[in-house]
Amino acid sequence: MTSLAQIPYMLALCFLGSFCGLIGGVILLWKEAWARKLSHFFISFAVGALLGSALFDLIPEAAGLSKYAFLYVLVGIVVFSITERALVWHHHHHNHEREHHLKKPLAYYVPLLMIGDTVHNFIDGVIIAATYLFSAPLGLITTLAVFLHEMPQEIGDFSVMLHAKYPKNKIFWYNFASASATFVGAFVVFFSSYLVQAKLYPLIAFAAGGFIYIAASDLMPELKHEAVKLQDIIVQTIIMIAGIAIMVALSEFFGV
Repeated sequence: MTSLAQIPYMLALCFLGSFCGLIGGVILLWKEAWARKLSHFFISFAVGALLGSALFDLIPEAAGLSKYAFLYVLVGIVVFSITERALVWHHHHHNHEREHHLKKPLAYYVPLLMIGDTVHNFIDGVIIAATYLFSAPLGLITTLAVFLHEMPQEIGDFSVMLHAKYPKNKIFWYNFASASATFVGAFVVFFSSYLVQAKLYPLIAFAAGGFIYIAASDLMPELKHEAVKLQDIIVQTIIMIAGIAIMVALSEFFGV
């Protein structure tokens, strides 16, 4: 059963997964060229981390609890896809190609971006809390995966708002407020967990589906745009494998 003593640890994980992810956007506000260069490495690593976490941690844990686990993995993939499309905002991490296609001013899409980001952060909070309540080590691994994909995403979000001529202080505080939704999602799960404590496996499998969707639909296409040389593909592949390997190593270390 859950206890109030778990709240500080859950909040710490939410802080790591959401607010620490803002570091990518802050770097962009400070040094744009440097941030864009770093984002390529973060994207590659995040793909490996998300896939490693989903395939070697979340899915095995959920599958060990129910034969229906893979159904919820599919539900996670479908829900993430529908949510993204319903908000009319596909989370790219660079806005150059997007600007080429948009006919309306970029500022028109910033509210949609903030809505989409807030919903995404809420779901991150749900995922972090559900995995933590099931297993503290699994919650930590999941939080690291969330953090790693939030870094390049925030660089993209900050970039859109910069190009829309938003003041830098407003860019930060808007994204800070959006990141707060992570805590809301976590508390929703925490305070309802006494009703579903034995049924957390659907949320764990759902998280795996979400991670797979983000890696395959959002992040991998970005790598295709960036990899124009053979050496780029080799470097991206090595970093991606490193992301998978680190998640597997963490899983073994914590005994997840």
